[in-house]
Amino acid sequence: MISVTVVSVPEPRRWEIDRLTLAEGTTVGGALAASRLGAALRETEGEPLVGIFGEAVDLDHVLREGDQLELHRPLTRDPKDQRRLRASRG
Repeated sequence: MISVTVVSVPEPRRWEIDRLTLAEGTTVGGALAASRLGAALRETEGEPLVGIFGEAVDLDHVLREGDQLELHRPLTRDPKDQRRLRASRG
């Protein structure tokens, strides 16, 4: 058995965390199916944006002990444009 953490940020400044104990060899897709946080991703179209410690992974990636699986929201604005806008405001 392995322990992993699933982290979701459904909106700015709001974190949701789900700690799971899974069988060795479980994939990202299997963890999403087991997690209560995976339900929100099933409602979206296309393959979800997921990563482990900030690195993008596929749903067939095999998880390891201590992994932190992160569920990412789609970007609504280009990060470079956001920085430029903040810089121009002073």
